[in-house]
Amino acid sequence: MKAGLTAGELAIDLNASLVGDPGVLLTDVTHDSRSAAAGSLFVAIRGLKMDGHAYVNAAIASGASAVCVEEAPAASPVPVLVVRDSRKALGPAASAVHGHPSRKLSVVGVTGTNG
Repeated sequence: MKAGLTAGELAIDLNASLVGDPGVLLTDVTHDSRSAAAGSLFVAIRGLKMDGHAYVNAAIASGASAVCVEEAPAASPVPVLVVRDSRKALGPAASAVHGHPSRKLSVVGVTGTNG
């Protein structure tokens, strides 16, 4: 079974405003509109030359189930999570959607001296 969580649960995790259906299940996160698919959250990131917000409609057309943006569009057929900084939200969103895998890691330290 794939990990996942609803748009409403993710909005709480990210301290985001949610516009749309909070019950939509998200199972993946991407910042590339070309790899958006059913179940994925598209995170629009501003770059030096390109702005991911320009690709929100392309991501939705590719099947994205929700989008994460810094500015809410006038209307959207999918849930919209509005955050202050989408670049900072990308990592926590991926971690949350995939069940916080780093929380399950064991950390082992080997210490000692050689002389």
